[in-house]
Amino acid sequence: MSPRRFNDRDIELAGADDHDSCLVYVPAENFKKMQDWQDTRTSIQIGPSKLDEKLVEHVMSVSRWLQNDEIDAVIYVFRERTTLQRWKVDRIAFMTCVFSDLIASDYKHYLNGIKKYKMDPLLLEYGKGELPSHGRTRKLWNVVVDRIGRKKIKEVEAFAQLIPQIVKAVQSSTIRKHLAVTPYTVSIVPMSGLNLRNCHRGVYTLKHIECHLLGLDLSLVDDDNIWRARVKIMWDLWEEATDLELNERMSKYEPPKCKHVECIEL
Repeated sequence: MSPRRFNDRDIELAGADDHDSCLVYVPAENFKKMQDWQDTRTSIQIGPSKLDEKLVEHVMSVSRWLQNDEIDAVIYVFRERTTLQRWKVDRIAFMTCVFSDLIASDYKHYLNGIKKYKMDPLLLEYGKGELPSHGRTRKLWNVVVDRIGRKKIKEVEAFAQLIPQIVKAVQSSTIRKHLAVTPYTVSIVPMSGLNLRNCHRGVYTLKHIECHLLGLDLSLVDDDNIWRARVKIMWDLWEEATDLELNERMSKYEPPKCKHVECIEL
């Protein structure tokens, strides 16, 4: 089967003046650049992934789930945009698998008793915005942190317990002395009537992250514009993969080293 091709009908779906334009709009001239690139069939490195026909096929399919390569590529772009200060990041920080490993490991020590618990210094570096190196903000985590999760998942519980502790630990001694923190409450955000085709979960995940980042309502993304969201994801990947400054950084990219952990089905 031949790879899914960009066509003009895709771009006709989006408009610059639509209320959801920042999440789904791709100008016609930019869309033409993607069409021209696809004609060359060249593969471009983008962080941990390759922008090639296989990735295009997954992103631009109406019936395929986004897989690890596609999601890793987009999150990599988010982290690099943060590092290069291409958008103002006050609401969200992008982590790596290393951070997840640290949280899981430290939580076991935390459960042995908070009075005996000593936080891993690397977690403090994350809380100060010094890590990850690809995604550095150099901004202290604050008390107000958006959170989203699912009930009865022990891995989410580790985040709910330890993130407030990191927030407190990175504050100045004066603030820390008067700062009382409690575990976050994990709750389900009702999102009924979405993903009726049951193949856009990864797209919704990425766009909801983007909504948190930009301070936008999650309702801006729905089944009516989820296809346009896929086109916008494709453009974001292509734009960054052909960016000279980002290409220079990607040439030095090293995948984060993390410990092997049991796979968790969410």
